[in-house]
Amino acid sequence: MVVKMQDRWFIRFESGGFLSRSKMGITYFGNNALIFASHEEAEKYFFKNVSVLEETGLRPSLARITSSE
Repeated sequence: MVVKMQDRWFIRFESGGFLSRSKMGITYFGNNALIFASHEEAEKYFFKNVSVLEETGLRPSLARITSSE
C-alpha cells in the first residue's frame, strides 16, 4: 500500500487562527481556512498582502500541514 503525503499551506496567526477562505477574517477551524497547494503560492499571496494581514494586530506567518491522501 502506498500512502501519498501532501503538504498544504496556510496563513496562520500567532493566536493559532488561520486566514479564512473568505479572506475577510480569522477562523479557528481548519476546514474553513484558505488553503494553498504549494509553498510558492502561499508565499506569493502572503507577501502581496502582508500589510493587510498585519492589520489584524496578530503576527501572520506561513504554516505547513502534511496530510495523507
